[in-house]
Amino acid sequence: MRYFRLLPSRPFSLTRCSPADVAAGTAPIFTYDFDTSEPIFKLASWVFVTRSCAEALRAQGLTGFESRPIETLRSAAAQEPVEQLLFDGNGEAGRDDLGMQGGVNLIVSERARQLLEAHGMSDVETFDYDPAYRTPTVAELIAQKRRKS
Repeated sequence: MRYFRLLPSRPFSLTRCSPADVAAGTAPIFTYDFDTSEPIFKLASWVFVTRSCAEALRAQGLTGFESRPIETLRSAAAQEPVEQLLFDGNGEAGRDDLGMQGGVNLIVSERARQLLEAHGMSDVETFDYDPAYRTPTVAELIAQKRRKS
């Protein structure tokens, strides 16, 4: 089975997401910043999907995640509530349908990608999964930019 690294957009803000909130298991509050039809969103290790997409992921029996409904603030009635995907102890990249690589890279199977596309995923950068990939450090990004200059 093929796997992919996804870089979803971030048309949202989070509140109630401090380290103390996370340690206490407090759910964040998701606020849409602008209208979007995308079904999946990500910020660092935080991953969210629309409620209808979460229901479809569960209905298809996809592996590697749990989800929980969270408070969703919308700027337009057309935007639907979201659920937070949780990967603690679940979601092995390159084995499960949804998983995290290095704690911040979202890895999905071909099956999960097709389901996300069926739910409207279109503006998401997609890369082939590389088990050796790691997110560059800030110092590496600065050095890379200097070499290009």
